[in-house]
Amino acid sequence: MKIFKTFIIAYCLCLSISIKTQASSSILEDECVVRVHPVGQGNCVTVEFQDEVMIVDLGTTSIKNESIIREALVREATLSLAAKKPKKKPSKPKSSIESPSELLAKLKESESTKIPSKTFKEECIRDISEILFKGPAASQKIKTVLLTHGDIDHTNCLIDLVRRHKYTIENLVLGGMPEEYALDEEWLNYQLNCKGFKLYIPALSFGALDLNLWEEVLSLSKQLQAENKLAPQAYSFPISHLQTPSPQDNLGHSFEELEAAFSFRQAFKIYLLSVNPTHFSGAPLTLESSQTSTFRITDDPNTDSLVLKIVNIPTGFSIMLTGDATGQTNKRIYDNYRRFLHTKTLKNFLKTDVYLAAHHGSATHESNHPEWIHTIVRPRIVFISNGRSQGHPYKQAYTTFRNSPRIIKDTPRHNVDYALKEQEKANYKTKETNKAIFSTLNSGLLTARFHTERGILVTAGNSIEGSPLEFTITPRAASKGDEIG
Repeated sequence: MKIFKTFIIAYCLCLSISIKTQASSSILEDECVVRVHPVGQGNCVTVEFQDEVMIVDLGTTSIKNESIIREALVREATLSLAAKKPKKKPSKPKSSIESPSELLAKLKESESTKIPSKTFKEECIRDISEILFKGPAASQKIKTVLLTHGDIDHTNCLIDLVRRHKYTIENLVLGGMPEEYALDEEWLNYQLNCKGFKLYIPALSFGALDLNLWEEVLSLSKQLQAENKLAPQAYSFPISHLQTPSPQDNLGHSFEELEAAFSFRQAFKIYLLSVNPTHFSGAPLTLESSQTSTFRITDDPNTDSLVLKIVNIPTGFSIMLTGDATGQTNKRIYDNYRRFLHTKTLKNFLKTDVYLAAHHGSATHESNHPEWIHTIVRPRIVFISNGRSQGHPYKQAYTTFRNSPRIIKDTPRHNVDYALKEQEKANYKTKETNKAIFSTLNSGLLTARFHTERGILVTAGNSIEGSPLEFTITPRAASKGDEIG
């Protein structure tokens, strides 16, 4: 009898812990949880609402020792902290264990391949799936997947995730031109024939493409380019009723059709800040036609990155997701909203609380330019999705983030590694900081949980002291400046 009572108590305790854990991780009706996943040199952002999911990019080109490097960085930070504390009896490290610095140097010298590690890629897919979907995999639906542009470090994990776990996609949105994507054609053809699946390629049309084969998509793209009839540049109006009429493409579809793929909970609004930033309208093709031609000018596909801003309407708190946006992308966004920024109610429309660094923290092609960061978006918090193979984040971009006028200055102390040169096999420097700049390489999973009443809860691995790194920006504190709770 005594044993039975002990069993019942233990069972109830376990059940209580389980329920508490599930409740703490569940998403409420007026919440949105944005996670930047540690996929190394790549990008994957998941956006969760109470009953809907959006994925923005899903790819990695990390070197095969990426996870070892991250573990070494964590060990290095731990040893650095231990060295600062007085020790009663200093002990020698075991000779069989390499120091983190030695390990990093050895990996840097020996690692020459840029081919992503199959094991690391599988780990990323598994971790993302475990976080996103708690229920039976077969019943899970992803409302919208946005691939901001065609680079493989933003795209090459998507098909593996969907195939392995049998997820269904309702809307697939591809930024840039379809020719720039290296997605499996057999998978695309299968999706195009699935009931309820919609494929949007805004460069061609704002509406879902009514085609059954990827080959037909490429043929349509070739035709529209030859005829200078690509879809025009467009963007979401900050006040919807002012947008009359909604922009239309050359196939007769309205921009509102594309925006419907980004419609989620009422408390949140997703703005498309610049769709087709490299598309320009010209004179009519013929004298008999009044329809203007639309053509594309770009020397860098990154410029076509589709940039999103997610806003919690009641609080005004927001996050900007940038893909590999360049300075030209940002100039187009600014031109789109310039007239609104001079009004009293919309002067801060392009400001954001959380900013996902463009192009993994690059400074090439004017990505993360100081004028854009310091004057226009003015973030409080910067997230960086990066590995250690391409010189990201670059020192110049890190310095720009660090000097941003609204950056929060009193978060728990943590490390950020930045490259001294923006190139492969660059030398890195580790910076201890209290400023709200976090990288997936150093801090792992980066999360911003938006809540209508509580504000933003930010979590980013552990601080240097070893405690969980988390802080909150409350609506009241936000109105005062950089205070956090």
